[in-house]
Amino acid sequence: MFLTKKRTKREDAVQFTAGDVELKVAENSEVYKQVQMIGLTTDDLIQMKRMQAYVLKKIDTIVDRFYEN
Repeated sequence: MFLTKKRTKREDAVQFTAGDVELKVAENSEVYKQVQMIGLTTDDLIQMKRMQAYVLKKIDTIVDRFYEN
């Protein structure tokens, strides 16, 4: 007999939609060119917003590991 933990949806998970994110960049700016070059989308912004709280909690570790490599 195998006991498995029932997966439940995280109650603290926050849902974001396109209405929750916005990127305002002047079309004649270097930043606009960069956004176009990398193909940044609204979905990308939503994913970044979802990760924001986690990244802020772990930013020191993230930066340290980045510079270790």
